[in-house]
Amino acid sequence: MKIVSLYNKRIFLVNKYIALGTPDPYININLIELFFAYESGLTDTFNITSNTGYTITPSESWIGVNYASGSGNLTVTVEMLTANSGLVSRSGTITVQSLDSTITKTVTITQNFDSQPLLYIITEGGTFGGELVY
Repeated sequence: MKIVSLYNKRIFLVNKYIALGTPDPYININLIELFFAYESGLTDTFNITSNTGYTITPSESWIGVNYASGSGNLTVTVEMLTANSGLVSRSGTITVQSLDSTITKTVTITQNFDSQPLLYIITEGGTFGGELVY
């Protein structure tokens, strides 16, 4: 009688035969883009489902994440670390990459700009700046 150990193994049916082995590694993310208003401190989340280990890396210093790495399923919180004081929206990415670098997924992060119009009045004594209230 032959005894077969199935400890930490999975059984797959392949063409009506039983094959023992480990499934291919995967990383899935539930979305591809997050949008934020211009303020700092705003947060949102995305979910990772995986059967392998991975790193989580923001491309820009104004994008914060609550985990630098993980394995298995994880909810990642994204935070805008600084306000966008520019005159246009800015974008960056969060890269989720398997530890062996064979799988890479990205989430695009877009932070809007403060669209509050500004009013500048040129006077003889110089420039006066202020917010336009309408």
